[in-house]
Amino acid sequence: MASTNSWIQALREWNTDDKWCVPKKGTEEYKEVMVINRRLNPKQKKEKLTSKQRSDAIKAGKKRKKQREENKEIGKAQRKAKKGKKMSVKDMVKAVES
Repeated sequence: MASTNSWIQALREWNTDDKWCVPKKGTEEYKEVMVINRRLNPKQKKEKLTSKQRSDAIKAGKKRKKQREENKEIGKAQRKAKKGKKMSVKDMVKAVES
């Protein structure tokens, strides 16, 4: 089962009467719901990365970007081949490299 949105959980706790009400943003009622929301779901602190972890993440991102660009070029070459121009693998590699 999917987890319920924290705002909805706070609204359910705040709406104890038979009526269901969603307070307008900026009102006192809205602030009450936000206090409940913060109590139910406190912000979690982010982990601090070491410089090695950060540099590894940057390298991995650059590698993924390069791979995506290569895949786009290969896709373009394959689409050209499908349009009626027969291309060998060598021709596709040349098209990608150019």
